[in-house]
Amino acid sequence: MKKNFILIFVSIFLIFSGCAKQVYKGENDILYLRSGEEVFGTVLKYEGENIIVKKGKLVKKIPKDSVSSIELSQIREGDTWKNVKDIKDEALLNAIKTNVSKFKNAGYVNIFVSKKIVFNQDSTYTITLRKIRKVMEERGKYAANNIIFYLYPDESAHLDFARAVKTDSTLVHIMDNAIENASVHPSYPDYDRLRSMKFAIPEANIGNILDYQITIKGKSTRENPFLLDDVLGDKEPTVYQKIELISPKDIKFYYGEAKPDTIWAKKDRKYAEWILKDDKGIIQEVQMPPVYDIRKRAFASPIWRIKDLINLYNIRFQNYKSIADSILGSKKDTIGVLYNFVRENIKYIPISPQECSFRPYLPTRIMKRGYGNSLDKVFLFYALLRAENIPAKAILARTKEKGKPFLEYPIFGQFDGMLITTRGKWYQPTLNIREPGVISGKYQGTMGMTISGEKIQIPYSDSIHSGTYLKRKIIILKNGDALVKEHIQFKGLDGEGIRRWKELLPEQIKINVESYINSIHSDAVLKDYHLSNLNDIDVIPELFIDYKIKRFSPPYGRFIIFHLPGLKYNTDVVSSKKRTYPIFYTTREYDKRNIELIIPRGYKIRYLIKNMKFKDDHFSLRVRKKGRRIIFNIKNIRKKTLIPQKGYRKYKKDLEKMASISEKWIVLEKK
Repeated sequence: MKKNFILIFVSIFLIFSGCAKQVYKGENDILYLRSGEEVFGTVLKYEGENIIVKKGKLVKKIPKDSVSSIELSQIREGDTWKNVKDIKDEALLNAIKTNVSKFKNAGYVNIFVSKKIVFNQDSTYTITLRKIRKVMEERGKYAANNIIFYLYPDESAHLDFARAVKTDSTLVHIMDNAIENASVHPSYPDYDRLRSMKFAIPEANIGNILDYQITIKGKSTRENPFLLDDVLGDKEPTVYQKIELISPKDIKFYYGEAKPDTIWAKKDRKYAEWILKDDKGIIQEVQMPPVYDIRKRAFASPIWRIKDLINLYNIRFQNYKSIADSILGSKKDTIGVLYNFVRENIKYIPISPQECSFRPYLPTRIMKRGYGNSLDKVFLFYALLRAENIPAKAILARTKEKGKPFLEYPIFGQFDGMLITTRGKWYQPTLNIREPGVISGKYQGTMGMTISGEKIQIPYSDSIHSGTYLKRKIIILKNGDALVKEHIQFKGLDGEGIRRWKELLPEQIKINVESYINSIHSDAVLKDYHLSNLNDIDVIPELFIDYKIKRFSPPYGRFIIFHLPGLKYNTDVVSSKKRTYPIFYTTREYDKRNIELIIPRGYKIRYLIKNMKFKDDHFSLRVRKKGRRIIFNIKNIRKKTLIPQKGYRKYKKDLEKMASISEKWIVLEKK
């Protein structure tokens, strides 16, 4: 969703009394003159018909009637520092002295990163985030652009300071017009809690040091529980990083498997620290595992009890039986009818509960307004099932890109979605194109927790419910052209992709089909196509295409020579000799292709691709000849989502071998 950031600044229009008045003793105020000129300085006071402004050592009077408006900057810590010798902050002084030349080719270097959390007895907390970075190369200039998120009204955020220390030892401080505060989801008032603070530090030039600090104050509640869940480090190098949690001695915290480096107590306070030193940065690789699973992680939450979790989702389900009955009518497929009602009639709002609240709205409210986020839509389906006395489990799930959840205690703040399982089948009625039995790939294969505190394995979709199944018949003509007929079935998540086409105009669908056949062969010309079952969620979507390939294989004397078209396997994931991390896929893959070639009469096969043997059962190629027909059965069935380093060479060899099929020649010779 597009974020409509709102620029917040103080603009004072000139309606003043005639008496002298002290206004502000800060820096970087701007006077916008009616002539179009802008005057930068410090507004000292209003005196009679004049505004007294200090600019450097010069104090001048500017007539009020020549000024259209004034922008006053906020006083921030250290704003009076003009030169390095003025700095009173030890962390910044040490950062300036730090030698970072060993981090070659870095865009920027994180010299000092600190996150200090003070958690209080009344569940209020203060988070102070400090980052000091040095810009090393042109690409590192983006370090000046920062965005912080917080949850209103439980949290508030304040930029304590933001500045640049230039190579000439002078300092430049942020101005208020470089700070933007905004609501992230203003279009949906019921979910409008996430706020952003976006700011740009000035003078982000090579060699300059950028320094900022933000303070967030909040209160932990069941609807929005406090949770520390950070990855230490950055994609650029880090000299020193510390995350510190200070809490009352009698409040127990759960750290999962991301335990602190040190924990100690002093008087009535408990201290936990996670520290990272001299880190070279996160190496970026294609299909790498989530950084939460491969990097040092800081995780901490007050311990919640099972009853806290149960109370969060506890409602009187029988109160909603009349609603469920009215939806069902005389229909007998209770689960299917209720699922389809929620899927089709409640609009999905893509806002995570982590961005609003972990307590779902009541089913009656969701029904009345006609929309809900992933939590609300799924919980509504769950409530309707329970109202009809259908045994079901509601499972809290965490996106696998955020790393595995820690499940010893019901830390529900770490989850971002909900799923339902009933009578051996899984449901996620968020998208109106999602068929029953299919759940998002981001949750497949992860561990979840029921709303009663039970740990549960969330399954992968199997080959029966997922994948693309293609049949392609290619009739090669004597003049070298080819007639092609294709039949493609899209199952599971692949089906969701093609079902999105139902929102397109016929002209756009045709363009998509033409784009597809041109990816098979650049000289393909569409003759006809038919797309079926986009609206019936219980039937597999199918695409039938009829096209011609001109000059598929122009005869070369007595021979017709060509490649098998439409077999492109991406080998980027195995482009390097070795990898730092395992190969990670979000989902399993089921890609089956049956390609039938019919050669022209009067020709025989001179050279043909042979059956291929692979180290792993991921891939297979079988070739059969039957009269004028050549049949290729090609499978790419990825059963594993993690390929460890020790299996990389074997997987690399197999994938490159599979990709080579499209490069091999098929030769026909005139009899």
